[in-house]
Amino acid sequence: MRLSELLGPDRILLDREPDDLASALAECLAVLSAPSAEGAVTRARALLEGQGGVVVRANEQVLIAAATDGVSAPEAALLVAARPFSAPVPVEDAVARAVLVLRVPGSLKTLKVQWFPAIIRAVREGDTTARLLSARTPSALQGLEPLMGTSLRRQLLVEDVMAPLSYRVYPDTPVSEVIDLIVRRSVPAVPVVGEGHELLGLITAGDALSELLPDRMSGDEEETPEKKGRTARDVMTRTVMCVGESQQLLEAAHLMVKRGVEQLPVVREGQLVGFVARDTLLKTLSEI
Repeated sequence: MRLSELLGPDRILLDREPDDLASALAECLAVLSAPSAEGAVTRARALLEGQGGVVVRANEQVLIAAATDGVSAPEAALLVAARPFSAPVPVEDAVARAVLVLRVPGSLKTLKVQWFPAIIRAVREGDTTARLLSARTPSALQGLEPLMGTSLRRQLLVEDVMAPLSYRVYPDTPVSEVIDLIVRRSVPAVPVVGEGHELLGLITAGDALSELLPDRMSGDEEETPEKKGRTARDVMTRTVMCVGESQQLLEAAHLMVKRGVEQLPVVREGQLVGFVARDTLLKTLSEI
């Protein structure tokens, strides 16, 4: 199923002037299966309060709202406003220009982990948002790719759940600093990168423990001169198993189980961009 199949001309509302997000949601719900204008307003308020649905932000201009209550078949409506309207998601003073409303039977968790990532990816790609906001006819929007061609049954990809790279060390970083980072951040591993963020190796908590254990076992509290001079280059594992950000999540999960690792580095064109963790995979896949 593609998004274009749910958005006929009568479900695309252009040049509207809603006062706020509640009004925009009500306009969309009114063209769906809400029994009346009053019913649409009631459902819009419930949606904003998190009752039977959720509202998320795709980017600075576009919101996605979804509800699962009282729905027998998927349906959607898209509103594009003539000017920004108040949309306090996730902060009070935020605004938006467009909102896509989905009403889908089934689990809200499935929407969050399957439908939302696919749509958000399309909204953020290239000039999609600019073309969305400048469209003047429903037919112009119906041909808007990649948004309208978004598959709502797309398999999750690694980039949908990966944690962006937030910490790293370099080959010359002292081992003591690496150990301190692992302890402070409570992370299972730290990447060692080059000047271009290319992945050179990985230092795990096990590697760090191996550095500390001999001294602690011997009762030495002070580092030996040899240990003081050791750097990340000396202790890192150079052969590191990685996944690409566009790989399917199930492939990454299988690899993680097969190799018995807690996290996998994620690379894009040879550069390290993040990590995908075992607990994140478990949580995501259990919700589908």
